[in-house]
Amino acid sequence: MKFALVLTLIMVLLTITLALPAKGSTKPSLKKKTCVKACTDDYTPVCGGDDAGKKISFGNECVLANYNCENNASKFILSAGKKISFGNECVLANYNCENNANLKLVSKGECPGSQGVRLS
Repeated sequence: MKFALVLTLIMVLLTITLALPAKGSTKPSLKKKTCVKACTDDYTPVCGGDDAGKKISFGNECVLANYNCENNASKFILSAGKKISFGNECVLANYNCENNANLKLVSKGECPGSQGVRLS
């Protein structure tokens, strides 16, 4: 009985010791940074890039801002998804003809070279 009590006490102390971060530890905090905001589910994709030329597609500008906050980054918007999207170039040409417009193809899909769209 005493052995079980001593063993339990040792396990509790060991658990507490291992759970506490060491003094001066660089263990990342589980708390979200204060600059991170709750984003809506609105899908208005933006293409973000940095000075090195790396591009990432984001679900909306809020997701881009949160990415910058979480990663201490400064990605900027290369193109906003608020442009009109068409199913193909023929539909674009028909739209221009019917509306006396002169819209041009900016890009096909998300950021060229990006690996999908980051939604959160």
